[in-house]
Parts: sequence; structure tokens; C-alpha cells
Amino acid sequence: MASNFEITISEKSDGFSLKLDGDFDVTSAYELIYALKKLPEATAKIIISTNGLKKVHPTGVDVLNEFMNSFNGQSARIVLTGHNAGQLSVGDSWSTYKMSKFFIKEISNPYI
Repeated sequence: MASNFEITISEKSDGFSLKLDGDFDVTSAYELIYALKKLPEATAKIIISTNGLKKVHPTGVDVLNEFMNSFNGQSARIVLTGHNAGQLSVGDSWSTYKMSKFFIKEISNPYI
């Protein structure tokens, strides 16, 4: 359990921004899922910044992947940004293939 994990949510004109800080593990994944579920269904864009993540554990990615697999037809556009975006969206070492359908990795500005 990552006791140092924190999510900061900010409302933007076109959606919401979630800033992740600390270690991302199974518990952190459930916290992120809970935060995503609490956002309004009509949210046009959700930006998740990963710059504050220190460690990304494969088990947390797996839990998040299972949730995202159930997101079929979700109208919100989820965008991962930052240095650790690749670890949460697509990776050769973990089974995150399905998640890549849902997360759009923006690398043009990793400091968002």
C-alpha cells in the first residue's frame, strides 16, 4: 500500500486535470479509479499528469487496465501526460495492450 500516493483534481474549462504524486500500486490504482468514477459522466477531457509518480508497480497498472477495459463507449477522453505516462498506458514488460485503446499518450508537452 503506497501511503505517499496523492491525487490533486483541478477543474478546467474543457474537463478535469488529475495530478498523480507518489508511488502507484494496487491501492493507488483503486484510488484513481474511484476519482475517475466521481467525475461527471459528460466530462469531455480528463488529463492525468504522471510527472509526480516516483514508482509505478505492475500490479497497479494491471488493476487500472482491468478498469479501463470496462470503459467501452465512455465519452470522456482520457489523456496521460508526463514522464511516467508510458508506464501506465503502453509497455512491453506489462500486459497493458488493452489500455492503449483508451489512453491517448501526449508527448508534445510532458510537463502538463
